[in-house]
Amino acid sequence: MFGFVGLFLFTLAGGFMFDYIGPKSPFVMVGAFDLIFAISTIILGLKLGYLRNDVAERKRKEYEAKEALLALERENEEIGDDNDNKGPDNEI
Repeated sequence: MFGFVGLFLFTLAGGFMFDYIGPKSPFVMVGAFDLIFAISTIILGLKLGYLRNDVAERKRKEYEAKEALLALERENEEIGDDNDNKGPDNEI
């Protein structure tokens, strides 16, 4: 419902601007609002921490996952080596 209200207000303001200021004025108004929205989004994103370098964070998580996988593989190899020595012929 609020989208319709916004559309109505922009159309109403754009019509008045077209009639009384000039044919380019509604487009300038929309461009100005878009610029204000973009700048406020960037400022709030930087201030609240939503804009960050997630590529570095993903690489760090990928590296940690690979290290954990290698540690598990080494652990399994050590367990496998211990089980090989404890056969029926090689009791310790």
